[in-house]
Amino acid sequence: MRRLVDLTYASTRQRLVRALLELGDEHGEAEGGGVRIDIPLSLRDLAEMIGGLLARRRAESFRPWHGAA
Repeated sequence: MRRLVDLTYASTRQRLVRALLELGDEHGEAEGGGVRIDIPLSLRDLAEMIGGLLARRRAESFRPWHGAA
């Protein structure tokens, strides 16, 4: 239910912060003055977690060109 409320009312920034905090709680290790999340995670993965369509499009634009002459 919280995810639906987030998608409806929270900004992309708020959803990103919440996702990073949850990842830190589940997979993070204290390091220096912060938390290190040491799991393989692409921009696309993160965008899908927060429902960010624009972020997915931006992630795709960073992929190298294949078959370019």
